[in-house]
Amino acid sequence: MLFRTHILIGFLLGLLALDILDVENKFIFLIFTIIFSSFPDVDHEGSKINKKLFFTKIFSFLFKHRGFVHSIFFALILFLIARRFGYYSAGYGVLVGYLAHLSADSLTRNGVRIFYPLFNFKIRGFIKTGGLIERMLFYCILALTLLKISNLY
Repeated sequence: MLFRTHILIGFLLGLLALDILDVENKFIFLIFTIIFSSFPDVDHEGSKINKKLFFTKIFSFLFKHRGFVHSIFFALILFLIARRFGYYSAGYGVLVGYLAHLSADSLTRNGVRIFYPLFNFKIRGFIKTGGLIERMLFYCILALTLLKISNLY
């Protein structure tokens, strides 16, 4: 999926999660959800997040794209670190954003090895990254996001 699709999916899922999760700081939660909905692509040298944040380039050097950084285990590690230091709203934002990213990537032809490195099992879909179906999905999610925002007030 493209950067913009990941961000929008993360934002929508963050808004929906606010109805379920009891987070202390909704703003911090949403910011972390949005940031971490694109974060797993730090393992790709040409990703937008690597172009915006210079310190993330080390991930593309250390990890193969759609490897460990694209697994549920990396997300859980970040979540547990945030919780350990008492950043509950941020931690839940990390987890929701990460899961949004992994879910979206699992719909693409390249898929995701969600339990890597323990299992090499790959979940994959039929969507071509940047293709017509992704664009249609983006606009559907945009419409749903706008509907959700309009119902917040």
